[in-house]
Amino acid sequence: MRAKKHKIDCYQGVNDKLSFIKKYILKKSSKDLISEDGIIYLGNDLNDYSSMKACGFSVAPCDAHPEIIKIADIVIKKKGGDGFIRSFVEDFFKENNISIYDLI
Repeated sequence: MRAKKHKIDCYQGVNDKLSFIKKYILKKSSKDLISEDGIIYLGNDLNDYSSMKACGFSVAPCDAHPEIIKIADIVIKKKGGDGFIRSFVEDFFKENNISIYDLI
């Protein structure tokens, strides 16, 4: 419901995440130039492994599976479900000089 409120596409229950990403890219590529290299993937468990390896940049929470932590480009000092995504987004905005007020 939160994604709908903010007009963000949300997909749940995806079993094969990498295949989904590839199909999504093909669907969107007619409108935008998208590739796996342009995707920031946030994941925490072994079912995220292949997607994290395929995407251009990967992020994990500090309590992710050890194999995920090994391959993540950065590890956020927050646990999954404890502000991990928000922390990443705020850091991303700060590093890229993006103001939250520009998005409202």
